[in-house]
Amino acid sequence: MPFDVLQIIIIVSAATLITLGIIGQYVKYVRRIRCRNCGSRLKDEDFKCPICNYGDPDNLLAQAQRLWNKSNFKLAIEALTIAVQMNPTRGDIWYEKARYECRLGQFDNAIVSLTVASSFEGGYVTFAQFVDEDFKPLRLDSRFLKLVKQRKEELPELDEEAFRMLAPHG
Repeated sequence: MPFDVLQIIIIVSAATLITLGIIGQYVKYVRRIRCRNCGSRLKDEDFKCPICNYGDPDNLLAQAQRLWNKSNFKLAIEALTIAVQMNPTRGDIWYEKARYECRLGQFDNAIVSLTVASSFEGGYVTFAQFVDEDFKPLRLDSRFLKLVKQRKEELPELDEEAFRMLAPHG
């Protein structure tokens, strides 16, 4: 018995949905981060490997970015907090933490994180002051200006001319 047009449309639609579902699961599988220690797949909520309990700050940075993009801001900050606890001398992690905190309006925390980041690499303050738009709400904050002044005094190679060159023209 031949199929009528409606039955064919239903069969093709079902096949398409199944195919798209399989592709979607594959993409989801491929995008998952793997533990650098044992190779097991990590979920977004896994800040440490559930198999070997290994935590990697670089994985946590990537996870934080993914979580942020999914609007899961609380878990993104939590991932970065764990990352700085695991490796407290990584200025780049402290800087990212400061960026996320500033985006969320947690300015007190952002100042603390940026201060710690700048203790490892003074250029973070200059970048936050002139380039990174995430810090725009802090640029007139007295604590931020104090940090900028302090870093400027500690880094004499960034003289007045360099600061003028970095300053936005307007």
